[in-house]
Amino acid sequence: MLSRLSTQGSSNSKPPRLHSDTVCVLQTSGSSGASKYVALVESAVVHRLQWQAGAYPLGASAVVAVKTRPSFVDSLWELLAPAVAGVHRLRCSSRGGCS
Repeated sequence: MLSRLSTQGSSNSKPPRLHSDTVCVLQTSGSSGASKYVALVESAVVHRLQWQAGAYPLGASAVVAVKTRPSFVDSLWELLAPAVAGVHRLRCSSRGGCS
């Protein structure tokens, strides 16, 4: 999976090279403090969703809290898992409110 990711980080914050199966690009500050971009391809996103669904299965009455900033990879699970599993999603703001 990692070999399929195209990453590039530098002080000038260049976006990564995109592949024909790129589904999203995430930006993160990384450990250096310089912006880094990661292009996620479809197979990597599907793999992550399948792994997490097996490790943390959602029951029919589950509610997933969407609280992670969209620039982090964990937000993909929070945004997509409810649709895949057919459960409810609860949107939470950084100020602590949920709706």
